[in-house]
Amino acid sequence: MFSVVAGPNYFGAKESLDTLVRDFVSEHGNMSVERIDAENSGKDQIINIVQSTPFLASKKLVVISNLSSQKDITEDLDGFLDKVAETTDLIIFEPKPDKRSSYYKNLKKIKGFQEFKELDETQLRGWIIIRVREEGAEISQSDAVYLIARVGLNQQKLSNELKKIINYDKHITRKTIDELTDPTPQSSIFNLLDVAFAGDHNKTLRLYDEQRAQGVEPLNILGMITWQMHAVAVVNSAKDLSSGEISSSSGLSPFVVQKSQNISRRLGRDRVGHILDDIIYLDTAFKTVTIDQDTAMKNFLTTLSRS
Repeated sequence: MFSVVAGPNYFGAKESLDTLVRDFVSEHGNMSVERIDAENSGKDQIINIVQSTPFLASKKLVVISNLSSQKDITEDLDGFLDKVAETTDLIIFEPKPDKRSSYYKNLKKIKGFQEFKELDETQLRGWIIIRVREEGAEISQSDAVYLIARVGLNQQKLSNELKKIINYDKHITRKTIDELTDPTPQSSIFNLLDVAFAGDHNKTLRLYDEQRAQGVEPLNILGMITWQMHAVAVVNSAKDLSSGEISSSSGLSPFVVQKSQNISRRLGRDRVGHILDDIIYLDTAFKTVTIDQDTAMKNFLTTLSRS
């Protein structure tokens, strides 16, 4: 039996791999499993392992990670698979396959092929709610969305944060999320812009200082603001389109589109243009002349919060 577990969603791929291995072990025992990292193994070694017979068992399982690093094998994948002993089950684990390669196309032809793509916000929200229920805990849909906005889209990180929160309190609220998790830089910058455009000058500067205290440089903060304002400009120029249409045509995630629309509603097209001009001026100054970048950023944020 041949299986392939592939795709950039490492968390989902690893869970599927673990399930396949666990099912095999339950029937044949743990001693019947061999794991190979093809990046650290030779072609002959890999072939010898898949051809060898199992020891004290009727079958064995071989898990090969990163087989794509072995060009001599991947260029003739069918020939390699023909060499696998009938008593060997094979799992090929490829977290980041090159989808343009003939190797990837040949992997997809294998009957046991599974591909795990990164989940979007809607899929992650559903996954969070199911995972929380499985742990005997509870979370509302709105708080699941809030957790994603605060922590980010990485499923592995979300899983780790959920474990921590559930161990603390099985009734998950925004209060426990805030107490036990750290916001991603993107989440922090969206929050900073929200506060600035709401006119809260003191809180705006406090949020900036918090980013600096975490070691984020002014140029990096400006870069994140630039990206967020680019998203605002995109939704500002697409007023007749729905959120889904904007997301589909621009490549921006639905969450970013929604947050950008909230900011865009407070600003007119001209105001967005002026802010982008200020950002370009600051970015050029940071890269071409010696200035006090903290003072320049605080002056820029002051302008945002008092306009």
